[in-house]
Amino acid sequence: MDEKDYENELENIEPEVTESESSLPKNATEYEDNDNWTFDAEAKSLTADFDDLFVADDSDKDASEVIEELEEEEEKHKAEEKEALQKDKIVISKEPLKFIPGVIFVIAVIVVLSFFGYRYYNVPNSKEGALMNPGSVVLTVDDVKVSAGMYNYYYSSIVSYYESYAAYGQVSLDTSQSYDTQYTTDENGNKISWADYFEKQTLDQIEYITVYYGKALEEGITLTQKQKDIVEEQLGTLQTSADEAGKTLDEYIQQQFGKYVSTETIRAMLEQYYYAANYRGLYATKPLDEEYLTTYGKEHEKEYYTTDISYIALEIDQTSDESVNASIAQAEDYVSRITDEQSVLDLVPEVYGSFIDQDAQQIMANSDSVTEEEAQQQALQTYLDSTKITVSYTDSMNYFDEDTTNWLFEEAKVGDTNYFANTEAGYIYVMLKTSDAYRDEATVYTIRHALIAPETEESADATATGQQTEFTEEQLAQAQEKAQELLDKFISDNGSETDFALLAEEYSTDPGSTTMSGQNDVYGGLYEITEDTNFVENFKNWVLDPSRKTGDTGIVESDYGYHIMYFIKSAPSYETQLIKDARNAKLNEMIDNADIDVKQGRLDRTVEGYMEFKKANTDTAQSSAQNVNPAQ
Repeated sequence: MDEKDYENELENIEPEVTESESSLPKNATEYEDNDNWTFDAEAKSLTADFDDLFVADDSDKDASEVIEELEEEEEKHKAEEKEALQKDKIVISKEPLKFIPGVIFVIAVIVVLSFFGYRYYNVPNSKEGALMNPGSVVLTVDDVKVSAGMYNYYYSSIVSYYESYAAYGQVSLDTSQSYDTQYTTDENGNKISWADYFEKQTLDQIEYITVYYGKALEEGITLTQKQKDIVEEQLGTLQTSADEAGKTLDEYIQQQFGKYVSTETIRAMLEQYYYAANYRGLYATKPLDEEYLTTYGKEHEKEYYTTDISYIALEIDQTSDESVNASIAQAEDYVSRITDEQSVLDLVPEVYGSFIDQDAQQIMANSDSVTEEEAQQQALQTYLDSTKITVSYTDSMNYFDEDTTNWLFEEAKVGDTNYFANTEAGYIYVMLKTSDAYRDEATVYTIRHALIAPETEESADATATGQQTEFTEEQLAQAQEKAQELLDKFISDNGSETDFALLAEEYSTDPGSTTMSGQNDVYGGLYEITEDTNFVENFKNWVLDPSRKTGDTGIVESDYGYHIMYFIKSAPSYETQLIKDARNAKLNEMIDNADIDVKQGRLDRTVEGYMEFKKANTDTAQSSAQNVNPAQ
C-alpha cells in the first residue's frame, strides 16, 4: 500500500474533524471539521466476527460446523458423559485463551491509531503534496492544500522584508516589540496592526501563486528543463550555505524560515512559482475575447488619456494653522505670476534655491574638476527639467487626487493655472496645463525572441549580466546551426505564438525576457519596443521593418549570438496598454473568484509557533554572540 492509499484508508477509518473556535483554553486540543471521533470501521475490520476468531486455526470450517461436530461427539460417548463434560470445560477454558490475544491486539491497534490519528489530523509534518497530513493544512485555495511549512515560508519572507526596511528607518516598525500592538495602514488607508498586515500580505501572496499553480495543473502545463535546473541550483545554493553553517539542509532551512519548512517545502514553493509564471505567461499568448475587450475599453476609456503640465511643488509648513495658511498664500501668489511655461521656469530659482545650493555642493564633493558655477548650473538644470511632465489619468489619480484629476482632464483648458494642497503629503502643487488630453499614439512593436548564445564557459554569465564576450568562428557556427534547426522545426510544426513562447522558455539564454530572471510576468521572450528604444541595431531594424506582419519569423545576428524572431503586432501605445490591462483584469478575476478556506485556528497556531521559534533562534544567536571572545 503506497502513501496515497494509506491516506485514503485513514480517511475511510477516521472521519475528518473540524476546528472549533469555542471557549476552549488557548492551548487545548482543537479538532478540525468534526469532533465525532469514532472507530466503527476499525472495530469491524480488525475484530471481524468472534466466530472467525474461534476457528482461526481451521480456515475451512465455520463455528457452526465445529459446534455440530462436538454435539455428535457427545452423543456417541454418552457413557463417558462426565469425561465429555470435563472436556467441554477444557474447551471453554481454552477458547478464551485463544480469544484474549485477539482482544488485546484490537485494543492495541485502536490505541495506536488513536495516537497516530490524533497526530495525523492535528500535528503538522514537513511534507508536501500527497504526503502532507491533514494536520499540516492551514488553508486551501481552489482545492490546492497549503501546508503550515509553506505558510511559514511566505510569512517569514514577508516579515523579514519589512524588518529590513525597518532597520533603515523606512517603515515605522519596532522589531523588538509585539507586532500585535503596532499599527500601520492597509491599501485602503485603514488602520491595521502589523501582525494582521503581515497575515494579509502572506495570504495574498499565497493566493496569487496558488491560484495560477492550480490553473496550470488543470491545463496540463509543465515545467521546462531549464526551470527544473534553476530549482536544483537554488537548492544547491541553500545546501552550500547549510554546509558552511555546519547544519543539515533541513536544519538550516528551518532556522531561516521557521518550523515545518523543509527542503520539500522550498522545492514545492519554487516549482509552484514557475507553474504560476508559465500559466500567466501562456495566458498572454492567447487573444482576448473581443466582446470582453470592447466592454473593458469603454469602462476604462479615461485611463488611457494623458496631458502635459508644467508645475512646481511647495512644501507646506505644518507648524501651525497660521503657517499652513501662509504656505497657501504663497501658492496663490505663484499662481498669479504664471502665464506660460517660461514663467514657471522663472520661478525655479526662487522656489528651489536652497535645494539647488545643496545639490551643487554635493556635485562638487563628488568631482574635483567641476567649478562652483558649473555645479550650480547642473543642479539648476535638473530642477528646470523636472517642471515639465506628462501625466496619465491613472498617474494623476495615484499621485495627486480626484479633484486635481478632474481639473486636469475635464475642467481646465490649455493655459489654465491652479494649485492643489495635499496636506497628507505636505506639498502644494502649482500647475499650468499645457496641452489638451490625448491618447499616446506612438507605435509599439510587440515581438518574441529566443537568444541562442554560443556555448562557452563565460557566455552564460556574460549574457546574464548583459556583457558581451568574444566567440570563436566555430562557436558562432554552432549557435547559428542550432538557431536554424529550432526555427525550421517551429515552422514545419506550424507553430503558434504559444509554441514560440514555450520554445523561448526552453532554449533562450536571455534572462531579461524569460522566467530565468525570476521576475513576475516576464515570459517567453516577450519585448515591446518603439523607435526610441535603445536595442541592438540588427534586432531593432528587423522589428521596425514596415513589411512586418503577425507571425513573421527570422534569425538576427548580434554580438550576443543569434536571435530567433517572432513578430506579434504593431499598435498604438494606448491600445497595447489597454490589451495588457484587460488581460490582467481577467487574471485578477481568477484571484477574486478563488475559493479560499482558511483553517484560522491552525493558521493562528502556526504564526504563534513561528514567532516563538524565531524568538528562540534570536535569543540563541544573541547568547552565542555574547559568548564569543574577539581575541580568539
